[in-house]
Order: sequence, then structure tokens, then C-alpha cells
Amino acid sequence: MVIPVVVSLTGRDPALGVPLAVTATLAASQGFLLPVSTPANAMVYGSRLLGLGEMVRVGMLVDVLSGALLWAAGLWLIPLVLSLG
Repeated sequence: MVIPVVVSLTGRDPALGVPLAVTATLAASQGFLLPVSTPANAMVYGSRLLGLGEMVRVGMLVDVLSGALLWAAGLWLIPLVLSLG
């Protein structure tokens, strides 16, 4: 749902929106903070072996690390791939 908004922010040149749209697509799948984020999180939380506080603490770390990885991919990998085509 965010891709049309991201692409529309680039103006008339849709090629400028491709790296942003790819990064937004990948970022939309990076939700590890709460039990409702992914089915795997819900199953772990349902087992009652981990509390919500521990899930939030570890999920925040994974979200920050994946955000850094997406930032690096947005700056380096996406322009590299687009220049090959």
C-alpha cells in the first residue's frame, strides 16, 4: 500500500521511484517487535516461554539491524542492480 505513495513522491521519472519502492517493499516485511508481527512470533508468544518484554527487547534489536541492512541495500545494492539492466 505504500508503494504508490513512494513512487508518486519521485515526480515524473518513475525510474527514480524503483529503488525507493524496492526498499519500502522490503521494509514492510521487517516487523519483529510484537507477537502480532509474524505467525512465528505468535506461536512463540503462545507457548508462554517468553514474555512480552523479552520479545520487544529482542525484536527491537532485530528491527534496528534489519533497518541498517535495508539502508545499506538501498544505497549500494539497488543502484548496482539497476545499472546492470
